[in-house]
Amino acid sequence: MYLREGYLAVRVMESFEMLEDSSARIRIEVIEGIRFMLGPVDYLGDIPNNLRKQLGNPTKLMRRKGPVNLFHLRRVRSNLKELFANNGYPFALIDYLVDTAQAIGEQHFTPIHFNIVTDSLVHFGSVEITGAKVFGEGVAARELKIKPGALYRRKDIQDSQRRLLRSGYFTTIRLRVKDSSETGSKYNRLRPDFSIRVKEKRPQFVTLRGGVAQDSVRDLVWEQSIGWGKRNLFGSRRIELSAEGVFVPHDEVLLSHTYRVRYVEPWFLHIRMPLSLSAELEPGVKSQLQPFRIQRWRIDAETRFEKRRKLRAVLGAQYEAVKVFDIEPAALADFREQEGISVRRKLYGSIRRDSRDDFFVPHRGTVTEGKVDFFGGFLGGDANFVRIEGSWAKFQPFWKSVIRATRIKFGFAEPLNLGEEVPAIDRFFIGGANTIRGFSTDELGPRSDSADVSRGSEFYLIFNEELRFPIFKKFWGSMFFDAGNGWEGLDDPKISFKQAAYSYGVGIQYLSPAGPLRIDYARRIRTRGIPFNDRLHLTILYAF
Repeated sequence: MYLREGYLAVRVMESFEMLEDSSARIRIEVIEGIRFMLGPVDYLGDIPNNLRKQLGNPTKLMRRKGPVNLFHLRRVRSNLKELFANNGYPFALIDYLVDTAQAIGEQHFTPIHFNIVTDSLVHFGSVEITGAKVFGEGVAARELKIKPGALYRRKDIQDSQRRLLRSGYFTTIRLRVKDSSETGSKYNRLRPDFSIRVKEKRPQFVTLRGGVAQDSVRDLVWEQSIGWGKRNLFGSRRIELSAEGVFVPHDEVLLSHTYRVRYVEPWFLHIRMPLSLSAELEPGVKSQLQPFRIQRWRIDAETRFEKRRKLRAVLGAQYEAVKVFDIEPAALADFREQEGISVRRKLYGSIRRDSRDDFFVPHRGTVTEGKVDFFGGFLGGDANFVRIEGSWAKFQPFWKSVIRATRIKFGFAEPLNLGEEVPAIDRFFIGGANTIRGFSTDELGPRSDSADVSRGSEFYLIFNEELRFPIFKKFWGSMFFDAGNGWEGLDDPKISFKQAAYSYGVGIQYLSPAGPLRIDYARRIRTRGIPFNDRLHLTILYAF
């Protein structure tokens, strides 16, 4: 505690005195000494110009004009070593000097000197891959960011291991630097050679799945599927075939059966951007109670792009067709409306940038995300609209161990043709534990004419502000403020601060291995059309 608060010369001594009742009196003597405050920080040594410009970033961990924190200094030194190792200097020596003899003024502002010896510039040597017998060495080599002759970067080594495991071809990876006994020559520290040994997955696999679910009509149905896949089709392409059936156990009635085929091109256009093509057919079933038969088929195409774990993008298309047999053409339109049969065809895309330092309890970083869905139009189908969503969240230290979390989120949907509406299932429903607390799930937004329930919004806006702090061990607490609402659309005249919903409250979380288990108590703020109320929410993970 004292070392964190700048008391660098603190002395803590304890003594024990035995008492007559077999207990002991413990005496702790603390000599605090002088409290040193953080003064100017400089870097000494022969530092390349391209790195000197980046040296200011790691010192953000130190609070300016705050006390000298030895633990923060050690973390800064570690970050500096990481910076040099990611720019070709893995052997850089970094140390720091807290110059208490040069402390200035009554508050003892103390200079900090970082002494840096960069050593020599290092490049990657050769890379040997072993164990890739089924899929071939090329499948493993294309996932590597370690290239012979390239500048040494520690993050390239870490990314290479991560990409090999996520490729889906290998179960274990062992990556290490070769020594002189393996190379048969003197070890070259400025151009180290690497050895990668992989253990491959089986090229073919079979999947069996079964489960019990509740149908919209029947209380109990049995779902079962069987699948077969091959990972080394035409080299490293992947194909999967599956069939799924839904049964009524006691009546031995088949409700539906679906057949799927999926093909994956792992390096589409020779770029690490997997392309997935899939087709699905649901022939439908015919019974005495259901004289007609509905056949559905669908084709999907999707590709994903990922860069350095932080940036992810998805592009895709979906084409669906529905055909009804054994029904008169004149009655087809009414039948489709009565049965809720809707053909949906769409183009979609999303992009997400995530720089958080932790997935469950982030202390720093931002998350920015955008999604676009285009339904119908030139694709045809029964739904014709565009739907856009965006969000931005930031996490930062606020005071001591308190974390400040802020989020802004919005979305709107707009029909492509005049006189049409956005389908109810595609409208936005807000309210609840993860949007605006103090309200039940999907409670907010325009009300239905026939009932006092939300019928969904075509535009919504949400703002969340939250302070999170540790309480005891794995128990954390929070204080929050939520605001927002949903409206008919961007041109809705009711859009205003007076028509928004506001709530505030407190929460407690237990940091379990599966994520924070959260209990929030929220109270509404009375506004126009929003009565006062309070509500308790129990869920898992933070709201954002």
